[in-house]
Amino acid sequence: MSMALKKLKFSFLLISCQVIFVIIFGLLAEYEEPAQAKSRRGKTPVTTMYPMFQDVHVMIFIGFGFLMTFLKRYGYSAIGINLLLASFVIQWALIVRGFIHGNVMQGGKFSIGLSDMLTADFAAATVLISFGAVLGKTSALQLLIMAVIEVVLSQLNEHIGLELLNITIERLRSSVLDLQCQKLNKNFVFNGIDEKTDEVTDDLVKAFVRTELEIVREIFIVKSYRIGKHFDGKIRPIVVKFENRNDRQDIRFAAPKHVKGKPFGVNEHFPHEVVKICKELLPIHKEACKQKLKSVLKRDKLYIDGELLTKPNTVT
Repeated sequence: MSMALKKLKFSFLLISCQVIFVIIFGLLAEYEEPAQAKSRRGKTPVTTMYPMFQDVHVMIFIGFGFLMTFLKRYGYSAIGINLLLASFVIQWALIVRGFIHGNVMQGGKFSIGLSDMLTADFAAATVLISFGAVLGKTSALQLLIMAVIEVVLSQLNEHIGLELLNITIERLRSSVLDLQCQKLNKNFVFNGIDEKTDEVTDDLVKAFVRTELEIVREIFIVKSYRIGKHFDGKIRPIVVKFENRNDRQDIRFAAPKHVKGKPFGVNEHFPHEVVKICKELLPIHKEACKQKLKSVLKRDKLYIDGELLTKPNTVT
């Protein structure tokens, strides 16, 4: 088969695909309402999403293309193939996403907005990375077939992870937070213990436990250290890791009744993010208690009358 005939067949295939894409977009796609240029709300917050979309779009159509110019033999042709492949993949990714995530199979339509375009750009990036690895070893038709298959697999992978397995950023964040809390669950934070020059924090904590908490037996400390920056007149807290569970339990039960009304504090050690959330939830917890509601603040979660408070707001 002559080269001219191959190019003719490839051009005919591309035109046919483009016609099919146009028909699908015309019959099955619906477009989100135009966004207000200065709006931060709605499905398309232009001020936050458009700069990101713009940067990614430039990277896809220009960045990847000129990245391939370092290949001496395929440099100039790589830019053209990059533009062609990216245009094809973005359209194909939008259609595949519509069928997988939309209501097309139930007789509905799929929506296209800025967030969908951004996701389609990322789908194009996965294909263009592979394109750089096989450039010069495959024909244009083979690249097109590779793109079709790779987009379908990537969108199915996203569907399985996000919707079937429900692996979201929030769940991953929560899992990481749980691991951090487990790592710190042997620690306590002691507040109000005076700082001294050339101090040994282990001895200070042991003396505090003996005199203020009235635990006279020997306690075993793995390590202790002060946290935070030096400020005039401010006493930095001491983080203490205890060796024995019994020591931690005795201190946990003794602290509330012995340090109440005194300039001291003994608290469990939590990651900074949990502490920040607790500070937001604490006023709501106190307000709920004033209203004689059953309120339980457990780590970074607040339960009021047995129901988890999902958003920090006022108690009504």
